[in-house]
Amino acid sequence: MRKSKTFVNILRSSQGYTLLNALIGLSILLVILPFTAPLLKTLDSIPTIYDLNHLEIRQFDFFISFELNRSQKVVINENQVSFERSDGRVITLDQYQNQIRRQTNYQGHTTMMFDVTAFALERLNENTFKISFIKEGKLIEQVFHHYNISSPEI
Repeated sequence: MRKSKTFVNILRSSQGYTLLNALIGLSILLVILPFTAPLLKTLDSIPTIYDLNHLEIRQFDFFISFELNRSQKVVINENQVSFERSDGRVITLDQYQNQIRRQTNYQGHTTMMFDVTAFALERLNENTFKISFIKEGKLIEQVFHHYNISSPEI
């Protein structure tokens, strides 16, 4: 008695890779292929939180919030902000060439942000100020609050 060959038996045969296997694989590929381009385009358009510029701006925002929480007094100038701490240290942020730098007691500096073309501070009211800067052609504005903001003493 001869055993009939079913579709599953043909695929599981030990006779090697057949033309039928190739045709099935090719047909599956041809069915899936038209869906991959729109899917990849959609994935590419989703903004990522791991963009380096985005992370740099978030880190800068976090640093300013951190300094505000530790400071007793904030002094706002048009191009410099100073955070006066209870231990006597003064932390300043200002623009130096194309970067925003941080200084402690007006000595040394640490770069906080690169490729900044403009940097400005504006006092909005007695407890609020705004930091604006242009990075890679985009205007970025951030508003911060503190209970003790003053203008520089002349």
